[in-house]
Amino acid sequence: MKFKYEASSEITRLLRDFNGITDHCIRRILELKTTSVSALHRAVYKELKDRYDYNTRYFISAYQVAKSVLRSSKRRKRAPIVRKLFIRFSPLLTKFDGEVLRISVRPREFLYVPLAIGEYQRKSVDAWKNAVLKIGMITMDESYVIIPFKRKIEWGRANGTIAFDINEKCLVGVNDRNKCVTSICQKQSGFMTATSRDEGEYREG
Repeated sequence: MKFKYEASSEITRLLRDFNGITDHCIRRILELKTTSVSALHRAVYKELKDRYDYNTRYFISAYQVAKSVLRSSKRRKRAPIVRKLFIRFSPLLTKFDGEVLRISVRPREFLYVPLAIGEYQRKSVDAWKNAVLKIGMITMDESYVIIPFKRKIEWGRANGTIAFDINEKCLVGVNDRNKCVTSICQKQSGFMTATSRDEGEYREG
């Protein structure tokens, strides 16, 4: 879920530095010809620490982002460059109190980011406060803080099973009681809609 915020000069610097850390990791992964996080950490940790005085967790987050960027750009002949400024925070770097995001930058040094919370966001925030939802890994770009809220699903006992045959224009299902259901899919105004009907008992042939 997106939350609007006003980026301070400190936040902008942090975003730009994380971008530089990630680009450096991408280049070093290509040089080392490995995507092992431990091998990359051994190779670049001192290089990064000499240049950036941030919490080590930023480096580890950058390793993961660099790997993800390279996986999505395997067909490119040149080394990819991360142009969009963003940070994917380790859960150990952030703390959310329902109104403000606290970001750990260095040991005992924090940035506090007030978030704009509207009626839509408030429902999820209140559900999180009531322990109905949990928070996943937080991401920040130049305009928004993205907080994923997760709900634990309680798996119940299945009432039966159903098998589906997926075609271009329809979906046919047969359950374990030999009942057949057909869904006709149609594209309307750019969206796919489905209309289902009970076909009665399934018969072969």
